[in-house]
Amino acid sequence: MLIEFRIVCDGEHTVSKHLESLYRNLLNGKLPHNLSWAEAVELVGHLGEIQPHGHDEFVFVVNGQSVFFKKPHTHDLGVGPGYVDF
Repeated sequence: MLIEFRIVCDGEHTVSKHLESLYRNLLNGKLPHNLSWAEAVELVGHLGEIQPHGHDEFVFVVNGQSVFFKKPHTHDLGVGPGYVDF
């Protein structure tokens, strides 16, 4: 399922070139090797919404689908074959 990326968001804030590039690469199947938690959260925030759930847990809601994520304690987000498909 293709999710539209909102280039202009609330308050007319535009998305950074880096974030737009990340999104386009993900659509083309290019998984990043150095994605930070902050970048992941920012990207999901533009695609849907992020709901804090406890101290270090979040619910990412995109296109009506909700998935729980726990903020990692390392830089490795585990991006790979087991990714979540919204």
